[in-house]
Amino acid sequence: MKETNFLQEGFRKPELEKPDPYYYVCGGRYTYEELDKMTWEEFGLRRHGSMPSKLYKYYSNKVIGGRNYSKESLENNTVYLQEIKKFDDNYDCTLSINIEEFARLRIMHYAKICGMEINEKWDYNRYVAEFSSFLYNKMRGGTDLERIFGIKQLSTQEDYRRNIFCLTLKTVFLSCKEQDNIWQTAFYKAISDEYADITNMMNRFRVACFTTSPYMINMWSNQYADNNQGFCIEYEIPDLSRRTDELCNNLFPVIYSDARTDVLDKCLEYNERKPDAEYLSVIYKYGALAKSKSMWKSQDEWRLISYDKMLADNYNCKFYPITRVYLGVNMNNAQRREIIDICKRRGIPCVGVVRNNERYQMMDCEKMCEECIK
Repeated sequence: MKETNFLQEGFRKPELEKPDPYYYVCGGRYTYEELDKMTWEEFGLRRHGSMPSKLYKYYSNKVIGGRNYSKESLENNTVYLQEIKKFDDNYDCTLSINIEEFARLRIMHYAKICGMEINEKWDYNRYVAEFSSFLYNKMRGGTDLERIFGIKQLSTQEDYRRNIFCLTLKTVFLSCKEQDNIWQTAFYKAISDEYADITNMMNRFRVACFTTSPYMINMWSNQYADNNQGFCIEYEIPDLSRRTDELCNNLFPVIYSDARTDVLDKCLEYNERKPDAEYLSVIYKYGALAKSKSMWKSQDEWRLISYDKMLADNYNCKFYPITRVYLGVNMNNAQRREIIDICKRRGIPCVGVVRNNERYQMMDCEKMCEECIK
């Protein structure tokens, strides 16, 4: 019998995983083509059919800036719509845009508008050189910049964009008269401003995050529930026949995938026309609702999304009825008593969540919460 030398063999080497090309929504698996051709209306109907009867939100129960927003949410039955820049995932609510290609296509677009003969295979630097020479010669001949760009009246989104582009060029010319490569600087500034305008659009979204279970170990053990010291609130979602209110219309499942979807083409449309529902659906599907499958799929997340102050003036949004509260296993006695008292006053059942000794999962405690307070 051959003896195995475990010191030499070690453990089995991990198998390399191939990138998963699919998108996962509410447990369903979709190709990019299936998801992309799904209209916003169809996406809305599907999410209504998949919406759970209960949603859960984990709270840290921390005092932040002198306020305990977690406790206020329980007292007032509200959820806070968070700024996306405060999310722990720096990919969250961001758009995947190839900035080099964006710059090349935008300068090519303006060159076409001005009547310059172009070669679509040119790179950005070639466009800068050719376009700056074209504009310089036109202006030397006595044609002002607005006329070259064909700006007559600001009646469309495209007119507005052209005008802003021209004004930016002029501003750079006036402020950097003696600078070398002034045309390159002016084009870079104008196109960078357009790019920033698109990416900053995402900062107008405010989001409240929910999940589908009160027993998720990763949610209890991280900042959401402050390492099991916080609590989790259960909300009752209306049945399918009553999902016509503004809250349900803005409640969406997260879309999980391994790959980020480039939205360059749609962002170019944003520069040229006012966004409609189908355009915004792309921003939602591949921006506001997109998350990493490998990192976050286990959260099974749903999101209440507000554009600007659409759902609440102060970003504290009244939400659906609270039907139960779950208390973290590491919550100290003083905090536990405070939450129990609020629940009693509001007539809300509460239960402790503890570790299951037989499996890696959380479960309801069999004791009354008051029994654990000494």
